[in-house]
Amino acid sequence: MGSESADSTALRRIIAERPWVLLIYLMLLDSGGVATASDIATALDMRTYVVKRAMWWLKKYGLVEIDESSTPRKYKVKLVPPLAESLRSSKRVCGNSVVVEYGESYLLFLCREHEVIVRRVPKKFVEAYLRGERLGEELAPKIRRAIERVAKTIMCRS
Repeated sequence: MGSESADSTALRRIIAERPWVLLIYLMLLDSGGVATASDIATALDMRTYVVKRAMWWLKKYGLVEIDESSTPRKYKVKLVPPLAESLRSSKRVCGNSVVVEYGESYLLFLCREHEVIVRRVPKKFVEAYLRGERLGEELAPKIRRAIERVAKTIMCRS
């Protein structure tokens, strides 16, 4: 039981410190737990070096290990905390946007060729937007666009 808590703590640290790495971890889980950096980069339409850097961080946090017996180098999931399964089950994808439900907010991942942009959007704003309520004028344009993007991704039927 103690190790489950430690595993979830590692994942929570990633979300707090380097949330873009979470997307790569979730993609590795979706690929069956074993994949090359190139496979994941192709799936996300981004550069391989970005995925390799994320794998470095995941290895440092103890969630991923390198399969030394494979050529090209494959990464495999070492630990799957319970939190990872709940994040994975809430994941929605539409185009280059990925939304994951995390606590009282949504994490919006925007995949670019050289980076993953992450926005944390409170659920209450997205729910209000989906109900057709106007967004407050006090919200910054960047937050308004993120709210709209999250709603669009959730409602996407791709």
